[in-house]
Amino acid sequence: MLNEDHPGEGFFESPDEWLTRLKTDVIISFFGFNESFSGEAGLANFRAELNAFIKWTLKQKYNGVSAPKLVIVSPIAFENLSDIRDLPDGRKENRNLALYTNAMKEIAAQNKVIFIDVFNPSRIWYEESDAPLTIDGSQLNENGYKKLSAFLADQIFGGGEPKANADRKLVNDAVMEKNWMWLYDYKVPNGVHVYGRRYQPYGPDNFPAEIKKTRELTAIRDTAIWLAASKGEKWTSPQRISIPARCRRSKPTTPITIKTATSPIGTDKMR
Repeated sequence: MLNEDHPGEGFFESPDEWLTRLKTDVIISFFGFNESFSGEAGLANFRAELNAFIKWTLKQKYNGVSAPKLVIVSPIAFENLSDIRDLPDGRKENRNLALYTNAMKEIAAQNKVIFIDVFNPSRIWYEESDAPLTIDGSQLNENGYKKLSAFLADQIFGGGEPKANADRKLVNDAVMEKNWMWLYDYKVPNGVHVYGRRYQPYGPDNFPAEIKKTRELTAIRDTAIWLAASKGEKWTSPQRISIPARCRRSKPTTPITIKTATSPIGTDKMR
């Protein structure tokens, strides 16, 4: 039971606050899958909410200068794995997903924003693939994400030959490491103490410095991605700070690399 007299008060930045702090230029929005379970009965409400989201987003200037470029992406189709797993065959799911995909296309066109249909192409991917592309019909596996990532890159930024083929693993490793750090920030462990109702009395003292450092480490890894993609180089820090002897374990450890950096974002496409 919740204690209404508890001194803690939960808080977490709103989506607008996150996007403003990050000075967002491009927003790629994925909608439609969860909402599709409401079927035809929920379609009118979904259309209204999507329309309101687009209009609100286009009025914002998260980067302080201009409205963001907005992309609306449909859900993928449901893959029929019922022959090999205890799962639906996807016929009902895909009827609903088709309704919501078409609604998204119409609302995006009315608001003159980019819409990407992934529903219909993914049905073709499933038919052409010798192995499943999802883990449960609705969530892509690694091979499925390879299909989706290339498709989205071509649809959003234009087709062309990948420029970082020789350094693909280096880039992928850098991206995965940044993803881990980002997740540690956005879905911070023990969040009830960081943002939740146990924030008081220790949260203000214990966590701001940790969050700040996590975001600095994330920025470093963003720099590493751009360096790997543009030059095929692995990022290393020119600074090294040794761990004091009193903080070490029984054996000396490798010095910690610490550096604060920002990403050299340019107009070149990274693929």
